[in-house]
Amino acid sequence: MARDLKKRGKLISVLLVLTMLVTLFPLGAGSALAASEYRALTVPSVLDGVWQELGSVVVEIDGGTLKQGDSVNLMFPSDFVIGSISGYDTVSGYAYLKDSAGNITVKAFVPYSLAGKINELTQITDIALSQVSDEEFKLTVVGTPQPMNGTEPTDASIIKLEFPRVYVDSGFDGDIKLTATTSSGSGFPTGSVVVGRVVTGANKVELAATNIPSFSDNTIDDPIKIRVTEKKPSALDSGSESLKFKLPSDFEWIGDGLTVTRLWGDQIVYTTGTLSDTSNKPADPAQPAIGLEFTGFNDDELKVNLKVWDPQKDINNDGTPDGGWVLETADGRDGTYKETAFEIKINIAVVDEQDAQRGDVIISTTGSKSDLTPSELTIAEYGQYESTLEAMDAPLLYSGQIDARIGKVVIKESIAGSLVEGRTIILTLPANAKWHKIDEDSDKGVSLEFAGFPGTDGRDAKWIVRGKSTSEGAELVLEDMEVALEPGSSGDLVIEASGTAGVSGSVVVAKVESPVTMEASATTEVKAGEVTEVGDLLVKEKYAGAIDDDKDLIIDLPEGVKFVAAPKVEVVEGNIKFLSGDIRTVGASNTDDNQLVIPVDTKSSVASTIKISGIKIVADRSVPDGDVIAKVQGPAVAEVNDKTEVQKEYEYDGTTLKVAGKEAFVVGSDYKIFPKTSTAAKALIAKVVNPVPGETGKKTASFVIGSNTYTVNDVQSTMDVVAYTKNGRTYLPMRYAAYALGITPENILWDGRTATFIGNGRVVQVIPGSMIMSINGAPITMDVPTEVVNGRIMVPFRWVAQAFGAQVDWDEATRTVTMTL
Repeated sequence: MARDLKKRGKLISVLLVLTMLVTLFPLGAGSALAASEYRALTVPSVLDGVWQELGSVVVEIDGGTLKQGDSVNLMFPSDFVIGSISGYDTVSGYAYLKDSAGNITVKAFVPYSLAGKINELTQITDIALSQVSDEEFKLTVVGTPQPMNGTEPTDASIIKLEFPRVYVDSGFDGDIKLTATTSSGSGFPTGSVVVGRVVTGANKVELAATNIPSFSDNTIDDPIKIRVTEKKPSALDSGSESLKFKLPSDFEWIGDGLTVTRLWGDQIVYTTGTLSDTSNKPADPAQPAIGLEFTGFNDDELKVNLKVWDPQKDINNDGTPDGGWVLETADGRDGTYKETAFEIKINIAVVDEQDAQRGDVIISTTGSKSDLTPSELTIAEYGQYESTLEAMDAPLLYSGQIDARIGKVVIKESIAGSLVEGRTIILTLPANAKWHKIDEDSDKGVSLEFAGFPGTDGRDAKWIVRGKSTSEGAELVLEDMEVALEPGSSGDLVIEASGTAGVSGSVVVAKVESPVTMEASATTEVKAGEVTEVGDLLVKEKYAGAIDDDKDLIIDLPEGVKFVAAPKVEVVEGNIKFLSGDIRTVGASNTDDNQLVIPVDTKSSVASTIKISGIKIVADRSVPDGDVIAKVQGPAVAEVNDKTEVQKEYEYDGTTLKVAGKEAFVVGSDYKIFPKTSTAAKALIAKVVNPVPGETGKKTASFVIGSNTYTVNDVQSTMDVVAYTKNGRTYLPMRYAAYALGITPENILWDGRTATFIGNGRVVQVIPGSMIMSINGAPITMDVPTEVVNGRIMVPFRWVAQAFGAQVDWDEATRTVTMTL
């Protein structure tokens, strides 16, 4: 058994070695290795039923493989035809087969080298060609392959085959294969190679506009270019209207400047008349060519008629071929001999400027027998000499910024040359903005050069047009431009264009919002001379870092209204930080302590909310009845008015600020860009209500069951508890009921046991949990005891009204208690 295992192991080892050898040295057909091959250099699309040029082939055999006498039979498909006459052209260096008319059908070359390999066949007479049948020929090595070719050692036997004229069987379809067969003793491999392809189906022709000019009158200075590409030979058929291009009715084709350039394929001759056999011959009359007759100029429909050059045509009827233009050659070809591509350079003009539609000029394309794609083609752009103003985007910006980047501004020529050298474009900002940074641009040979600020307020910026566009309209983009924005402004930021260049109109380049908002929890009534606690204020950032650091945030009150003391300031959302020990009240204008100053230590990385509570204010008797508005101000939210920021962001000479080295506008000694505007946000916190002399100040207060708000003379305020019903009684918070009836916080006292309310000529006292209410020292027994909810003493509303001498009303439908005093 061990012996069997050893034998089996040796067998497996041998198989593995053989597998590796096959992998490293794969066998080709016959006796040659993989390096011996037939390789197509070109595989053209051809026609059937006519003589055609097929692709060329390289035969490469490993050095030392071929020997004198080796041969290979090379065969085309059945009913193909090659020549039968063999020979050599020693001057040009090839062996050949010719047909009876002298046309070469097969050529064979022995190049000195190929891809760095030196040929061991050193002269053309080392090989020979001979016909075997109509579709088959033999290639024989008649010389001896040499180890040296001149002074170089040889590497391989290399033969190049060309097939300039082979008859392709009528009805043949698909790949044309050249098949190699040989004897087992020959050094040539067997196999096959594709040397052409007959494409059947639609006669596809592709069209493309390779130059699409802009124009206002005609395109002579910049002609249209239309590329025509066949996808197989004779895809363009001969006859009238082989191509037809139709313009919109307000344009016409013009013959000036017409040229046709051959890109590949057959020779091309063109004319604006009729092709002549004598005066319109192709450069090489012995080779295939097509002729193009252009008609339809000074009209909107261009027609291209196609004819075929037949070298065998006898125009003199003397039995000698002279060549001539035909619709079909003697061998049945009615189009190109090879796949052909050419480019038409042509011009159009506008006929009716009033009716001609501006924009793309689109032609419809048809062919009498060809399948043209696309069926519509844009060939030009028509317009008058004008330029437009556009904005690519309108970003969200925040008021008070000194370097707010606006959207890109685009100035676009409708056609080349619309912007004239030396003329000007002025872009004007609205009153809430001033320029901080500008841009220049160039395109298509024209540029915008910044020239300064014509005005004195920094809103007008001027550019001068330099150069001129010629081939197509320029698109000039002014980007990364910045403006300084007035604090508190909002809405669309609109730029207007003017100047001598003809650019006009307006565009929205940004949306502007305040960086912060402020809201009050209540609107409190205030009487002149009385200290009043008003609702809380919430200041909210719209985005992280909206409130700048190392600057003061200011809450400003109107003239005549002041803070009694610095209120509590805290961050309830986000992570902005203040210098808490430096929060203080200061005076502005003629009023002491009408501003709360909050120094910002660190700006937020998360949008923050600041709560200001315990705000006590007093209005002097000069303040008229009406709204008390608190405002958010200070350099922390209005860097445009911060001297340090302004001097950092602008070039300046004394108090003249510069942009891009040009004087823009003048500021005062305080360097405020917008000195009359400092407010970023505001909120209504109180109403001043002073009784008219000789009249009593009548108050009407209402409370809704289940609500934490109450209303006094149409002014709504917020409570920290709600009114409720219990055992048929409606309970109100005594403190808020007292507020509603005009008692100020200073006149509400608590000694830890008894709550005392002083106002309206009365002193009212209640004790939590007691049924006794004292009015001016006289005890009154209620039918239920007082209750405590959330630290507030709750009393039935009728006892509250009695305590303060108010009239009461109950609306069951709305569950509302109304007290009038």
